[in-house]
Formats: sequence, structure tokens, C-alpha cells
Amino acid sequence: MYPYRRRLFYRHRYAKQAVVRYALLVALSIGGTLSMVTAEPSFAQDVVTRIVRDGTVGADATLQPILNDAGAYEIGEAHGARSGGNLFHSFEHFDLGTANVAEFSAALPTDNVISRVTGGASTIDGRLRSSIPRADFYFLNPQGVTFGPNARLDVQGSFHTSTADVVHMRDEDGNTFQAFSEESLLRTATPSAFGFISQSPASILVNASLLRAHPGEQFSVVGGPIKIQNGWIFAESGRINISSVASPGEVIISESELDTSSFSYLGDVRVTDEAWLDVSEPLFESTGAGEIRIRAANFTLDNSLITANTENDSGGVIDIHARGLVTLSNQAILSTKTSGTADAPDILLTAPSIILQEAFVSTESELLEEGKPGNIRIQTKSLAMLGVSIVANTSLSFKQDENDNFVSPEIRITPLDPS
Repeated sequence: MYPYRRRLFYRHRYAKQAVVRYALLVALSIGGTLSMVTAEPSFAQDVVTRIVRDGTVGADATLQPILNDAGAYEIGEAHGARSGGNLFHSFEHFDLGTANVAEFSAALPTDNVISRVTGGASTIDGRLRSSIPRADFYFLNPQGVTFGPNARLDVQGSFHTSTADVVHMRDEDGNTFQAFSEESLLRTATPSAFGFISQSPASILVNASLLRAHPGEQFSVVGGPIKIQNGWIFAESGRINISSVASPGEVIISESELDTSSFSYLGDVRVTDEAWLDVSEPLFESTGAGEIRIRAANFTLDNSLITANTENDSGGVIDIHARGLVTLSNQAILSTKTSGTADAPDILLTAPSIILQEAFVSTESELLEEGKPGNIRIQTKSLAMLGVSIVANTSLSFKQDENDNFVSPEIRITPLDPS
């Protein structure tokens, strides 16, 4: 791990992290860079930019993105095709080189930018930018996606990346069809699901990246095997959706759920090597903590953090559901916290088998007579706690209900329904 990141990581682990996270996010939001010392994990060499349209939507392939005077590859409305509030782009290749910028723009108000890659796996090691106000951004490559150590996001709405074969659209009458189909280019509709046809969907790797969603928006990673290795993903007061699948089906992201029920098999999600997923409330805001929802066959959190902290507004949740095994190991931390009047988010862990090995699952409150810790609910057939592992809620709160009874959170461990 880069030395500066190691220091920040452990400062979060053993002390208050808010100032550290705030400073980092400010640096990212203004387009700043942070001095790094090369260390593993890293790329063997710089990534070279190769952005090539395939000419299947919009203008023919003779019109290609160009490098502008500001040093960014321009991908404008003329490079795609519009249908209502949707702007579609199709690329044969999309690799964004180290320290380069790819900037998407639009001439008209836009709800969704939907991009696909048809000719091979993509590596993003530069800044992916959308200057379109409030537009959600979809980046789809069925061959695989890797985010490198220099990858950054500058997107005004939610960001969704997937190795799905198709994005399903739904119009206001409830009709569904595939993105990039003739119907999608003629009718107004909204992305509704990620559709997988392959029996072995391609992987997504976040390799030492610092990726930040726009505050209050979503960051989705949906594909085959998913590994977040030494990478940091922030979605302040927003939502992080991570789902790994291993058979055909649809992943549906709704307001309250990450639905993978149509899949016969799910894949594995690994968050390792001092990675960090965070949906905490921003400093000086009253927007509350966000949500983290993870769906997998097996989920591993090793020497890494998942956090959702708040101060001024209640709500949020960390919800991890695996069909096989959940493993938290090597000083892994799953944590929610309140430092103000709001209640801390709940933690939900559901899997047939759960192993905590030198791991911590905790929810806490910091101030007297203020918000209370969240609830910890573990549903499993088998729970093993090895080494120094802790499941705890810690409260300095003496919060009372309307009957003057002290309000205390719960830690509940219940059997998993055999069905």
C-alpha cells in the first residue's frame, strides 16, 4: 500500500476518521492529485489510451473522439445517439491511459449516459468525467473491467459499471427492451436491470483505485468475480451496490433492494488489502449515512474496512447477503457510528456460514444523550469466532423513549431459514 494511504487507513481504524476522509474527498473533488510512492499492487506499466467508436450507433466509425486543448478526449453528443433523456455510446475499444481524461458531454438535458464496449476488456487508469449535470453514467463491458491505481471518477449522477451482456430498459407503460436495440433508440425509457446471458460473466477489478460517487448518488459494481484490492470506494450519503453472479439472470437495483433472485448461481466478492467502502454522511451536512448492499455466493473482507457513519440524520444500512460463506478476517472491520443526534445505521449479515477471524463487527454512539448505536442482526446456520473477534454495540447514549424508558439497540443472532 502507498505509505500515505496506510497512515490514513490506520488513523481511521483506531481514531476518528472524519477529517481524514473529508480532506481526501476535497482533493478528489477539485481534481487534485496525491503524491504516491510506487508500490504493490500496481500495474507493470502505464496504460495507453485507446478509445475507438465502433460506429453501431450515431455517426459512422469515421467520427472518433479527439484530444482537445485541455488534454481531454472529447466524447460529445455527436459521437452517440439520443433517445429522449438517454444518450447512447458504443465503443470497439475503451482503455483510458494513466493520467489521461475522457470527458463525456451533451448538448441537451440528459438523464442517462449508457456506454458499452464491444471489442475487448477495458482498463481505466485515468479520469473518467461527465460534465452533464445530474446524469447517471453506465459503463458496460461484457469482456471485463479493471480500474487501476490512477483511476478517478468525476460524474454528476450515479455511476454503474458492469460486465452484463445487456442493460434492460423499461418505459412508462411497463414495456421492457434492451439498450441499444431499435426500440431503445426510438422510445423513452429508464434502465431497469443488468441482464446476463453468459454462464461465466467476466470479472471486475478495482486495483488500488480511489473512486468517489457524487454525494447522495449510487456506485454499482455488477459482474462476475469482483475483487476490490487496496481500492477505496466512497459514496457519501449515497449507496454502494456490489453483486457478483455466475449464471444467466437479471440484477435489479431498486430503491430498497439489490435483487439477484433470478440467478441459479452467484459469484464471489473479495474486499482485501486495506480496501475501504464508505457511505458516511459528509461533514457539516444533514444527509445521513447511506447504504451498502452486497450480494454474492461467498464474501470476504480481509484487512479492510466497511463503514457507514452519521451525525445529523438517521437511516442507512450495511447489508451483506451470501448464499455460501461470509469471512471477515485479519483485522477486518464492519462498522457504523453516530457522533450526534442521529441513530447509527444497522448491520445485517446473512449467510449459511459466517467466520469471524480476528475481525470486528461494531456499531457505536459517541455522545451522551444523543443518537444510539444501530442494531446488529446476524442470520446464519453456523457462526465461528476465532482469535480476538468482537461483535459489539457501544453506547455513551442515555436516549429515552416517550415513556422515559432507556432505548438500547440489539445484537440478534438467529438461525437461517433452511429454505
